Amino acid sequence: MGINKFLVLLVAALVSLVSVTSGIACINPSRYSGQTVCDPFGRKCGECVSFVKKCTGDERKTSQWRQGRKVDGDNLEFIDLKKIYI
Repeated sequence: MGINKFLVLLVAALVSLVSVTSGIACINPSRYSGQTVCDPFGRKCGECVSFVKKCTGDERKTSQWRQGRKVDGDNLEFIDLKKIYI
């Protein structure tokens, strides 16, 4: 029975790692239309980060977020907000 528990935990860890490293997705964003969304992990309300965390279930601190690949067909430039506000 111990080996089965180990295998289940190993698979869960691998799935978690893949979901964090390959990006996140908000499956049904319209569900939150017209609402002020509060982030249960960072305790902020009404901010875009709060929405992303709530909709995707991402519990990481934003300091752990990294720039990902551009969305297919996106022509926008990446703006480093740290350089603007420092």
